[in-house]
Amino acid sequence: MDARFSQITENFWVGPQVTDADLKAAADAGVSLVISNRMDGEEPGQPLIKDIETRATGLGLSFVSLPVGPMGINEAMLNAFQEAVDKTSGGVLAYCKSGFRSVMVRAMASVRTGTDIDTVIQEALGAGFDIRGHTALLEAVAPDQ
Repeated sequence: MDARFSQITENFWVGPQVTDADLKAAADAGVSLVISNRMDGEEPGQPLIKDIETRATGLGLSFVSLPVGPMGINEAMLNAFQEAVDKTSGGVLAYCKSGFRSVMVRAMASVRTGTDIDTVIQEALGAGFDIRGHTALLEAVAPDQ
């Protein structure tokens, strides 16, 4: 896959706005699910989510739109994210403008399902995303021990 996309785990990548070539490369790399964490209209010339979905599904990829806007990430979004990831049999590519929102959605969902916060932070750091400043947010979604 293109170097613009960062590998978080063996089967999970994040990155910026996808192109048709990115979707093809993702399909060729074994990705089976594309998750959009962008809102339509964030910047001029940005492709519409429905157009990306059409291209992705045309390549046989599943597609889920979970836009992270000014209100942030909520429980319903985390539930939908986890449900989509749990149903896929291949890799996952999540994108937004830079990849950061996608990293945060994945980190919060992972912590909610029992992954250690330090592990999630290290996975993000290994992919070039410093989410240490969001530790309190991750602690807030962690299951009670």
